Amino acid sequence: MRAELADGRVLEFPDGTDPAVVQATVRKLLGPAPQPTGAQMAAADTGPLDAFMVAGGRKTQSIIDGILQSYLTATGDEKALSGLATNVAARDAEFAPLQKARPVATALGSALPAMAVPGGASSYLGAAAAAALPEVLSYGTAGERAARGGVSAAGGMIGHGIGNLVTSVLKPAGVGVNPNTAAMDAAKRIGYKPMAGQATQNPAMLNVENYLARNPGSSGTMQTINAGNQSAVNRAAASSIGQAGDDVGTGMLGAAQTELGAEFTRLQTATAPKLGDDFVAALAKIEVKNAALGSFRNPKIDTLLSKSMDLAAEGKLTGQAYKEIHTELSAQATKAFKAGDAVEGQAFKTVREALDEAASQSLTPADRAAWDTVRKQWANWKTLTKGQVAEAGNVSPARVASQLRQQGPGFRTGATSGPLVDVGRIGEGIKSAINPNSGNLPQMALYGNPITGIPLSVGNFVTAKAYTSPVVQAYLRNGLLDIGKNGELIVKATGLPLGIAGTKSLLGVE
Repeated sequence: MRAELADGRVLEFPDGTDPAVVQATVRKLLGPAPQPTGAQMAAADTGPLDAFMVAGGRKTQSIIDGILQSYLTATGDEKALSGLATNVAARDAEFAPLQKARPVATALGSALPAMAVPGGASSYLGAAAAAALPEVLSYGTAGERAARGGVSAAGGMIGHGIGNLVTSVLKPAGVGVNPNTAAMDAAKRIGYKPMAGQATQNPAMLNVENYLARNPGSSGTMQTINAGNQSAVNRAAASSIGQAGDDVGTGMLGAAQTELGAEFTRLQTATAPKLGDDFVAALAKIEVKNAALGSFRNPKIDTLLSKSMDLAAEGKLTGQAYKEIHTELSAQATKAFKAGDAVEGQAFKTVREALDEAASQSLTPADRAAWDTVRKQWANWKTLTKGQVAEAGNVSPARVASQLRQQGPGFRTGATSGPLVDVGRIGEGIKSAINPNSGNLPQMALYGNPITGIPLSVGNFVTAKAYTSPVVQAYLRNGLLDIGKNGELIVKATGLPLGIAGTKSLLGVE
């Protein structure tokens, strides 16, 4: 029988030797088993959380020792330095058993002070500085401090990357980023289906959508979506002027002008405005504003008020008279605004609006509803025929938004509504980064070569189908969990000790 000891010695016993004899012989040769120290016994009884906290406290003490070491070195106090070195060595020896028993917990705890450094979660450079500073300040030689600082700086950057990755997985569009509610509601009402990048305005997603829209294999899928969205916009714009279809070109705009003009003529003929107290009250407001100007009182407004009071005295107008007066008031208001006299222009506009209200009240309920509809459609028609809002049959949501903003605060405040306003909301809140250019020369060369072009095109096709799938789109827009900006900072800060401990473990250093 052979018995091999831990130190390499080999003992031989006759076959059939009593095992108790073998064990007694081995114990005699090895001597008594070493007894564990107090530190080793304490380490065995310390759990992971306690070990984590102990390591954090020990690292804090090392920073204090390092600052004291720098001071004593500067003052040349060798005796105090020697005493400090003895104390540090004793603390290291006491900590070593716990570090051996709980390597992960103590590694993370030792990196804990990095989380207390401001700016550690702000950027990669901030994370590197936060991770390196505790190590540079800790006890040790200049070389040891520099080495530890460099390793920890790399670990801090890795930890920041881990934090970014976690937050990106939880909310790909960005923590705290949500689709523009007003724009998304408007898109839903008219059947417009924006991609995740357009909905969240996330630059990375917009770049992906841009790439897919421009390159072979994926451009067809993206063009189908874009064409569907353009058709939805065109249909909404058409409905805003009482038309149907998705080609808002000269034919549709001309037909709308003819139909709206005919309806205006019918309703104006049917009106018989009764200029009562409401009309006079509107004139009184103009009079008060003009009188407040004192010596700068506008005589043209006085003339307007005088003529308007004469109309009020007549009490009732014919439809033809109302039509002619309305046209003249509109012309005078436009003329005044163009001349830069906003006060006079607003006065003419107020009288016209009061006259319109009186005309509306003189109609039957059915004609009054038709009157309100045709006025709103006519305003939409004017919007669509300005500033190349509609070009080549397609309506630009961004240009619609620009025109609506110029018409007053109603669009910004949400006081206005309707299909054309929905188009404007999309133009204001859903932007696209799609570049109509086909791509640069290296890309064209790659796709032009069958060896590289075919695999790339197939890859683009698969990517486009996956990217535009409902499940992926819902995830990219909403994510798994929005932890908020504070949660994001916490996650990124928590990544520091993970990165530092992991890097040190990988490189085999403390």
